[in-house]
Amino acid sequence: MPCNPRGLDQGSLIYLASPYSYTTGATVAANQLMMEWNFQKVSEIAFEFMQKGYVVFCPIAHSHPVAMYGDPDVQEDWRFWSKQDLEMLSRCDALVQACMPLWSKSQGAKAERTYADYLGMHVSYTRAYFYDIDFRLLDRGIL
Repeated sequence: MPCNPRGLDQGSLIYLASPYSYTTGATVAANQLMMEWNFQKVSEIAFEFMQKGYVVFCPIAHSHPVAMYGDPDVQEDWRFWSKQDLEMLSRCDALVQACMPLWSKSQGAKAERTYADYLGMHVSYTRAYFYDIDFRLLDRGIL
């Protein structure tokens, strides 16, 4: 289960930040699998918050299908998505960082946290989530 952000009432608008892609050192196939896993996992986390009564904007849950049906070439382009994401973040009551694999290395997650700090926004973190697949096996052609 995700955290209960302290100091936030049910009905608060939460921006659920998470990593999406990680291209450094990953094969294209491994990165695609990571993006899909991240999309699915953060969607589950968003639903858990919704069940607790929070209103959630989750940029990955919103943007992943938009990119797939719009232009897959912008799928990993933070410069493209930052305009959308930071505007939505500015309208939220709090940022909750989904602590998924590689979240601390995510360019987007770092920028979102920096902007939330700039806005003086409440910031919380979920429990840690881990991959249930070893992407190194995919890179070696085993999967």
